[in-house]
Amino acid sequence: MLAFLYRFAERHATGRNILIGLGLIVFFNILLGRLPAWLGSPDAFGSSGIPDLWYSYEGETLHTAIGQWKEAGRKMYPFISLLADNLYALTYAITYILLLWWLYSKSSPEKTWWKPWVVILPLFTAFMDWVENFSISKVCATYPNHSIGAELAPWASWLKWNGAGGVLVLLLLGLGALLVRKVK
Repeated sequence: MLAFLYRFAERHATGRNILIGLGLIVFFNILLGRLPAWLGSPDAFGSSGIPDLWYSYEGETLHTAIGQWKEAGRKMYPFISLLADNLYALTYAITYILLLWWLYSKSSPEKTWWKPWVVILPLFTAFMDWVENFSISKVCATYPNHSIGAELAPWASWLKWNGAGGVLVLLLLGLGALLVRKVK
């Protein structure tokens, strides 16, 4: 699997593909932010908003927040997460793999320690995003009854956000290495 991902990254880590990916990330952020209003229910998620954007929470907090959503929000969330947010996670994973691969291949081509990290960490982050989406969707589907999704979603969210932080650290380290290499 890693060999396939390495070949994919080597072949596709170009400025053009990275710019397309970054453009798609912006597009998905606009789409996901506006979709409830476009679907006719701008306040479907109440004042709590969607839990995908929360860094840390507990299962009971999630269940309570979903209880404060309108019925339209509980029906809309699985639709939005399955059709748009899961594609968004795949898009940012691929884009970050390509960006990090390009950056590290320019800044540290003689070293190989970074290869598994730049492909595994973005994929792990996206996978945790998917687990979170499916878990929250499960809570929406079973509300008002409690579901295992309420216990899984907080862990997946925490791992997703920490994975995103790890990707940011890799990005900053790669930029720093590239700057040092250019100055030498």
